[in-house]
Amino acid sequence: TRAMQQADLSPALVLWGAERALQAAEGLSDREARQAMFQRAGEWYRRHLEEVAAAGETPEAERRQAIQLRIARAERQAGRADMALEAIAEVLKESPNSAAIQREAALTLEARAREQDEVERLLEAIDGPAERGPIWGWGRLALLLERRLYETESTTDNLGPLFEARRHMADIRLEVASRTSDAELARRQRELVLLEL
Repeated sequence: TRAMQQADLSPALVLWGAERALQAAEGLSDREARQAMFQRAGEWYRRHLEEVAAAGETPEAERRQAIQLRIARAERQAGRADMALEAIAEVLKESPNSAAIQREAALTLEARAREQDEVERLLEAIDGPAERGPIWGWGRLALLLERRLYETESTTDNLGPLFEARRHMADIRLEVASRTSDAELARRQRELVLLEL
């Protein structure tokens, strides 16, 4: 694969390599090997975008967003949540209200808090990061999905993702309550679990 990385490859072949690396990573059970393969997939997806730009091509926005989202997923799975959040923030500039992208952002915020083993930072996965950029967190995503649930005729499309967001919020709040040394924070998190479910 080192020879392939250094070779002059077409954007389509680089994309093929990225997809294969992603598939291989998903099939690995060894944590370190899995993370390394996800990291490689992210690098190949980035290289694909670079090769497309170097060829003077402009991919349609939907395709570019899909590649950026794959980069974010690969980086999150590689244990590089900050890089994943950078990729997500880029995509959210064009589609800030995309539930699928905000879901990936919330998963990444959760992963980052666990990587850094900071209990209180887990709350960012619910409330969004303190710096208030385009990334919302599970809480605002749940509100968007609830609104869509009542505004559209197709309720089943938003019901599963809404339940997922609520479940993540409850799990995070219970984890914070059980791990924090702040008794008031723990009490408040338990109360919110009951209110939000």
